[in-house]
Parts: sequence; structure tokens; C-alpha cells
Amino acid sequence: MIDRLASQVREEIDVKTMAATPQPTVVAVQRGLIILDLVARAPDGLGTREISRKLGYGSGTTQKILNTLRSHGWIAKRSDTGRYVLGLGAIAFAYLANSHSNVITLARPFLERLVRETDEAAYLAIRQEEACVYVDKVLGDEEIRMDAPLGITRPLNCTAVGKALLAYAEGQDRTALRALAGSFEARTENSITDVDVLFDELVQVRSTGHALDIRECNASGACIAAAVRDGDGVPVAAITVTGPAERLVAKREEIARLVREVAEEFSRSLSGVAV
Repeated sequence: MIDRLASQVREEIDVKTMAATPQPTVVAVQRGLIILDLVARAPDGLGTREISRKLGYGSGTTQKILNTLRSHGWIAKRSDTGRYVLGLGAIAFAYLANSHSNVITLARPFLERLVRETDEAAYLAIRQEEACVYVDKVLGDEEIRMDAPLGITRPLNCTAVGKALLAYAEGQDRTALRALAGSFEARTENSITDVDVLFDELVQVRSTGHALDIRECNASGACIAAAVRDGDGVPVAAITVTGPAERLVAKREEIARLVREVAEEFSRSLSGVAV
């Protein structure tokens, strides 16, 4: 069974992709992914020679790839059998992928409620290292509205979602913020880039339960966001309502209350769900 699967994977990636994909590819990366896939399908693990035989790679090449994957924690070598199995790095990656998938799947009705009750656009964002990225959205019916493509990254320091995610991050203090300062962007003249000023604002976010971005990332836009947290209080995402600054500021208190309420309900819905 494994032989057949390996053969299919090799044919799909090693032959078809390399021959037909118009973009340049890196053979070593492709082979590493093939080996990782093969190891993942073998609960008892695989040895170097077995992997080489199944894939038709030279043993030297296979060993170098295994060493690389092992050095990054994607695979591990069992001390009793000398076989390679999935490492903690791969398991953690799968956990995070599943977490984000669950959050995105569950988010839609909450975003729809925000749009239904505000007539503005609503977004779901997750943190991606030193930035945040929009992973889902629902747009309102207003003729003039704020829109952004999914997958686009935004700075943490001058966006409402970024501040909401930072405010509840574990170990967040001035020292942690200074470590992130190199990624801070001044998108407009209102963007906060000073660590001490941002720290004070994050304290305010924790006090009120919501974060604001008024003309900080976009000179004509505003956002109100709140963190979505797991059972331990760790932020897994943030939801935001966004729109033209004049319109959003006019109903700021009403939207802030709603965003907090929806974020709390969303957080409670994650109980019992792998996040």
C-alpha cells in the first residue's frame, strides 16, 4: 500500500509538477516533502535504505534530506529501531493548521451577524509571526465600504486586529514589544510606532475589551476589533468591523459593544473544539 502511495506521490510531484509547472521549483524541497509525506504514512517509521528504495533516490541524497528534516524537528529518529517517524515540529504544525481551520470554519456566522447589525464589513484575522493576516470576510451592502483581499498581511502596531492580538499575547510586555519594533509600520501620520505609547494602548485594550484603529492603517478608514480567545485566554484570532472613518466613528460605541459581545460568544463557542 505504501509503495503504491509513494509511487503516486513521486509521479505527481517529481514528474508532473517539475515538467508542467511554469514557475521555477526547487528539487530538494520537493523531495523533502515527498519523504515527509512517506514517513507520515508509516506509523512504525521507515529507515534510510527503505525510503531510498521506495523512492528511487540515492542513499546519500536521502540521508541529507532526512538530516535536514530532523534538524528542524519535522521528523525524529527512534532510538530503538533507528527508523524515522514524524517529529514534534510536524505535529505542532498540524495542530496549528487544524486550529486555524476550526476557527475559520466557525467564524462565518459571527462575521455575518456583525455585518447584519452594522451594515459594515467584518473580517477575521490571525497572527502570522510579526504581522496579522485576513483569513475570512463578509462585506456589507453599503455602496462605499472598506475592502481588502484575503491573505493580505497587515502590521500589528497600527491595526485594530493587530492590537487585539497583541494585547492578550502571552508574555506581552515592553521588552516583547521592543523585539517586534522592527516590524512596526507607519502607514499614516496617525500610526503608532512608539513602543511605550503602544504598550499603554494595549493596556487600554485589555481594560475595554476592544481595540481601535482610526485612520492609522488607512487614512480614510477605521476599525474596531476584539480578540477571540481559547479556554486559557490565549488569542487565536481577532474579529473586526471596518468602514469609512466618519461613518464608523459616528457609531463607535454601538459597534464596540457589539464586537465585544460577538467576540465573547465566539470564544465560548470554541470550548470543546481543538484550537
